[in-house]
This record gives sequence, structure tokens and C-alpha cells, in this order.
Amino acid sequence: MEKTKSKFFIGVTLALILFACLTVLTACGDPSKIEVSTNFQTVYYVGEALNVDGGKLTYTDEEGKLSIVDISEEFVTGFDTSTYGEKEMTIIYGGVSTTVKYTVYNFKFGSYLQNAQRVVDKTTGEHEDTPVTEHQAALTFNSDFSVTSSSAGNMTIQLNVDGSFTIVSGEETSSGYYENGKIYLLIYDGGTTETYAVFEEVVA
Repeated sequence: MEKTKSKFFIGVTLALILFACLTVLTACGDPSKIEVSTNFQTVYYVGEALNVDGGKLTYTDEEGKLSIVDISEEFVTGFDTSTYGEKEMTIIYGGVSTTVKYTVYNFKFGSYLQNAQRVVDKTTGEHEDTPVTEHQAALTFNSDFSVTSSSAGNMTIQLNVDGSFTIVSGEETSSGYYENGKIYLLIYDGGTTETYAVFEEVVA
């Protein structure tokens, strides 16, 4: 009889322990989740502010109910454009989070007008700038990586995060780089020297 009671109490104890474990696991599990359903701006230049216009997320609560929510700047943490590179920001809503990848380029999209020509000595790195006041070329770099030229028509740009780039027009290519608010476009390689067209941003 004692053995039977002992087995009974052991069985009851194990059942209670199992029930307690299941209860804890259920309480700790959080089925709520969010995901970005409509993306917002994920390409930036160094120093550019966050832009979440048009961004929406889908929030699923603990009961499985879906809600579409406009993304607000207050939801975002970890956004930084002080340096260039491939990065991730975190969006937090309803106690849950998700991450969004974004790219910061050492570059600024916009319209540029040629104001000088630079000749660089490839051995010493020394350069000489000559102002250009007539027949100034114009370039517009669009955030969709297209380039509009006043003379060459529409082109595309293959841009690296460090600000170096290649402009492609048909089968022709031109290389260049962005530095301190200016575009330097290589127009002639003379072996010992390189000649660049220097473009300055047109501020509206």
C-alpha cells in the first residue's frame, strides 16, 4: 500500500512539475512580431538625415491580429550616417524588433557644374587647378544611380561606398571620385599625369 501511495505522489509531483514548465514556457514565449511591408529610403550619403517617408510595417500581436503601421523616426535606433559603409538599423514597435539594412555612401547625389580643371602629378601627388568659366559641363547624379549630362545624355553610375565611381555611357566608361563636396572626373591619363574635370555642387 505504501509503495502504491509513493508511486501516486511521485506521479502527481511529476505532473505538476511538467505543468509548471509548460506554463513558464508559454508565458516566456512572445508570438508578437513585426516586419517591414513597405520600405523607405535605404540609400544615404554621409551626413544625410533619416527619411522614413512611405515606410510601413506589419505588426502581429499575441492573438495573431495584423495591423499596418506607418513607420516613425521614434521607432528607429542605430541609424548613423557619420561614416560610410553597409549598415543596419533597428526598428522597435510593440516590444518587438526587426532590422533593416542600409548603405551610406561617401557621396552626395545632386547637380554639379564644372568650375575647374585639375592636373595631378602621379608621382608626387601634387596638383594644379585651372578655373573654368566658359563651356562648363554639367552633371546630375540621381539617387537611382542614373546620371544626366548636359552633353552626353543619360548615363549610369557604378558607385562604391568610398565615393569612387565609374560612369557608363554605352561602351564608354569614365572613372572619378567624390571628395569634400566636389566631383573629380578623370578626362585624360597622360601616363605621368592625370587630368580631372572638377565639379562643384549646384546649391538651389
